[in-house]
Amino acid sequence: MTFRELLMPKLLSIKEVAEKFRQAMDENKPISLASVGDGEVYFLAHKVLPAFDNFYESAFKDLFYQHIQAYRDEVLNGILAVDILEVNSCFSPTNDLFEHHSMSMDRHFCDASIGRGLHFTGLLYEILKKKRVFLVGNGMGQIMQPLLEKYEIELVGYTNVDNFPDLPRVKESLSKVDFDLALISASTPALIL
Repeated sequence: MTFRELLMPKLLSIKEVAEKFRQAMDENKPISLASVGDGEVYFLAHKVLPAFDNFYESAFKDLFYQHIQAYRDEVLNGILAVDILEVNSCFSPTNDLFEHHSMSMDRHFCDASIGRGLHFTGLLYEILKKKRVFLVGNGMGQIMQPLLEKYEIELVGYTNVDNFPDLPRVKESLSKVDFDLALISASTPALIL
């Protein structure tokens, strides 16, 4: 059975993801959703899976790939720890990555478009109404502040992320603020946060 065949019956709908977040927030329990896209797959597979040996020569090399040695294990641990994993079910290298790292399929999955779907359907703002939100990611404050105000969601702070070496500062920022949910848009480093 292929990764896609195993995955398809496990994919949560937008409403199911929203309900899991609503329930966790109502019960004051932690919950996380993180995306494993092509960048994360290539980051973890580079020099580990033969098909990815030459990926370092691509356009991504200056952005994240200089940090593979130092952060690969932390990124992998982030994937293993997340409650709901957002994946592109049509991206076949994800299967290779899951097999290589013996990642369990016994978890919640959703399609890679769920984050956008939660935004466009308004479900994200219903979940967060009257909640305190911290934003992490370059430009997140400017982009999200008008939406949060519109839906009566309190913005308690935001910070930029300057790649992997900036993560200790970002973690410290998060530890100093009382919030209900952090919205993180930081590409591969987000899996560590």
